[in-house]
Amino acid sequence: MNAVLAASRPRVGTSSLAGLGLMAGFFLRRNWIRLVVWLAVVVVMMDVVAAYYKSQFNTPTALGERAMLAGSVGMRTVFGTVTSTGLGAAVWSEMWMFTACLLAIGMAFLVTRNNRADEEHGRTELLRSRPIAPCSGLAATVATLTAVCVLAAVGVSVVCGLYKLDPAGTGWTGSWLMGASLGAVGLLGVGLAALTNQLTVTGRDANGLALGVFAVCYLVRAVGDLEGNALIWASPIGWGEKTDPWGHDRWLPLVFVIAVCLGCVAAAFVIQARRDYGAGVMRPRSGPVRAHRFATTEFGLTVLLNRRTAIAWIIGLALWSVLLGSAINDMKDLGAQLAQITGGGGLNSIIALWVRITALLVATLVASQLLSLRGDEEHGLVEPRLAGGVSRWRLAGIRLLFAAILAVVVLVVTGVVMGAVYGHSASDMAWAGRLTVASLAYLPSLGIIAGVALASYGWWPRLAGPMTWTVVGIAWIVMLFGNILKIPTSVLDKLPFTAVDLPATEPATATILITSAIAVILVVVGLIGFRRRGVPQ
Repeated sequence: MNAVLAASRPRVGTSSLAGLGLMAGFFLRRNWIRLVVWLAVVVVMMDVVAAYYKSQFNTPTALGERAMLAGSVGMRTVFGTVTSTGLGAAVWSEMWMFTACLLAIGMAFLVTRNNRADEEHGRTELLRSRPIAPCSGLAATVATLTAVCVLAAVGVSVVCGLYKLDPAGTGWTGSWLMGASLGAVGLLGVGLAALTNQLTVTGRDANGLALGVFAVCYLVRAVGDLEGNALIWASPIGWGEKTDPWGHDRWLPLVFVIAVCLGCVAAAFVIQARRDYGAGVMRPRSGPVRAHRFATTEFGLTVLLNRRTAIAWIIGLALWSVLLGSAINDMKDLGAQLAQITGGGGLNSIIALWVRITALLVATLVASQLLSLRGDEEHGLVEPRLAGGVSRWRLAGIRLLFAAILAVVVLVVTGVVMGAVYGHSASDMAWAGRLTVASLAYLPSLGIIAGVALASYGWWPRLAGPMTWTVVGIAWIVMLFGNILKIPTSVLDKLPFTAVDLPATEPATATILITSAIAVILVVVGLIGFRRRGVPQ
């Protein structure tokens, strides 16, 4: 006689958020370092920029010239429209757009890391075997990151207030609005990612969709600022910009941003309650019955798996280059103001800055492509390939080759598009060739990023992501705030990305050769480490 023992399933309880406190504690234990770093980066950057601007622009004349530059078509296209001429407005034009978008993207990635990625890797299934409600994980993530955005908003507001960025007699109105608008855009990232995590079935697709939506919002806002029309109101990022601290001091646009965030979060909870575990609203499309011969090769498979990402980056950065090229011509009449801000380089220094920013965006693409090796290893996709006769050097080398080809294509496209758009307005189409050369001059710097990614993956695979993104982040900070941080020019001229300043100045050949050599050494070191270590690890 057979006996069947029925084990009762742990009861979740009557609350749909049972285990919320437990999940919140689990989230904090996993991510507290990341959260502290994000808060520190946002608040410290604001402190450094506010201190620098207060010492640098300490006269009405200097503030007026800075306001004239900030109000130019090119600057407002990239950083948003400024309507006042005070010290607070100068800091806002330097910091708000970059910091708000950075915070939003960071919050979106953290949502995915603790929701769709955990579900994809099977960790969520393990957690749900305990008396925890299905929606508690998402609720804990949203609640915790909301608190982080609020703390970032308060920290930024306090910094602005302590540096007395508000005009006399107005209190801290502009400071509080500055922090609130920045935190609201961060919350937008939380809400949008909560929704994209329910729409897709992989963490990569969730992040890609969220980034795509943010890119569209940014481009819509940029076109609105470029043309000076109401199109800016079609973008949630534009709503945050329209708060206009130290100018019109509007609080109402924040209501729209919060409403969109709440709508995305509500939709995410509804979808999660109705969908199957591991599924998403957007179901993956079935592939062909027979694989194309090209797809049976390792390089072909890499191209096939990453083609959508590559196309999206090429199109997105091409549109970005159109905006920058359109804005350059409108800044030609600001010679004195540009010379003061750029240290005498004038318009060519601004063009070089645009090219450098684009190159750093490409560096982000290169880093993500090479770090996908770590993701494949965690998913168990590397071992079958190695068992099938593909050597480790070939596997990593093909991924590096694809990233290099993609980087060259994107740099050429952006250089040609930006130069052609500006050259058409300036009646000098030779700018297309000049900016293409200027873009390709950053290949050695991109090699440094690729080398760091491969070296960290080869020797310390679990730290590959943090190490690589730290280097990318430092490159961004040095590029944007090198002068503010008072880094000596002799040092900047030898660092990746800042060493190249085409078309403003010719880079030193020795610096390019040294950068290229360091990149090659890092790549070789990474390949050696990958060959020696165990997989997975």
